[in-house]
Amino acid sequence: MTPAARRSATALLVGAAVVTLTAGCVLTAPPLPAAPAATTGATTAPEPAPTESAEPTEPSETAAASAGPYEITAEGQDGSVWSFEVTDSRVVETDSGGQAAEPGFQLVEVLVDAELLEGEPDFYHAFHIYIVDDATGDEYGLSTASSFYAEGDLFTTGQEPSITGGVGIFHVPASLGIDHVRVTTDQGGVWDFSR
Repeated sequence: MTPAARRSATALLVGAAVVTLTAGCVLTAPPLPAAPAATTGATTAPEPAPTESAEPTEPSETAAASAGPYEITAEGQDGSVWSFEVTDSRVVETDSGGQAAEPGFQLVEVLVDAELLEGEPDFYHAFHIYIVDDATGDEYGLSTASSFYAEGDLFTTGQEPSITGGVGIFHVPASLGIDHVRVTTDQGGVWDFSR
């Protein structure tokens, strides 16, 4: 065999050996490691924070509720904005001056927590509070209790920017259930609270 033919044959043999070794490596290569957990959990990863160029959104009533202890954020008839909650309603024997309910009636105190968010504080005049008779739909408002006064009455505590346990006192029929309290505004806002 000539030297040139020998070199060609050697080159062919070396090439065949390289192909065989490469094929053997591919066929016997160990399996690839599993993908990292972050890759498999990509669908549940938190969304990236919005950029500063995103439009701000108006807070919803739900958002307002979760931001603090008060249940509802609403605008009163005077344009003030309050966050508030009716926390309790209870029958009392007398008002703060010792005056008892008339026969066939009861004195009921409705407790309100509220916080002024905007405007001038006057919760008593910004909102109307009623005890609702679920059987008839009748509403009994604070105006029916004008001759009665409670310690912490909303008439005075409602002038503060923050109210805890402000009291609205009602003189209502003794048969009236006191668990349904409604708060309204002249703009048509209606919020019901039930115990």
